[in-house]
Amino acid sequence: MPAKPKNLTVIEVTTNTLSVKWAKSAAADLKGYTISLYKGDEKIRTKDLDKDESLYHFIGLDSGAMYKVELIAKNDKDKTSTPAITYGATEYPEEIASFFNRLTIVGCVLILGLLGYLVYRVIVTRKAKTD
Repeated sequence: MPAKPKNLTVIEVTTNTLSVKWAKSAAADLKGYTISLYKGDEKIRTKDLDKDESLYHFIGLDSGAMYKVELIAKNDKDKTSTPAITYGATEYPEEIASFFNRLTIVGCVLILGLLGYLVYRVIVTRKAKTD
């Protein structure tokens, strides 16, 4: 049985692309790899790759979606390794990302305002009890 691929990592994401890399295997009997992409529990793509490859780009993906990437090594007897797994999410389009950034800022301001009000109320209540 071939060794599990090592260091499978997402190296770049865009709104519709997810790029992964891994450490090439030095096994003499390595035939290649099979890389698969899942969205949720559904396998949406599978590709057989040459043994010399260590980088792959999934293109045409949905923006703002979470994906699972599974990489399996195959030897010349068609035995397969345990899968290496990593996760990655494509970016949201800029308009949506800037909306969430603004929403985050507004939320933080509201929380700080609420905390300030609560501190003020505690001070006023303690002062009223001591008078």
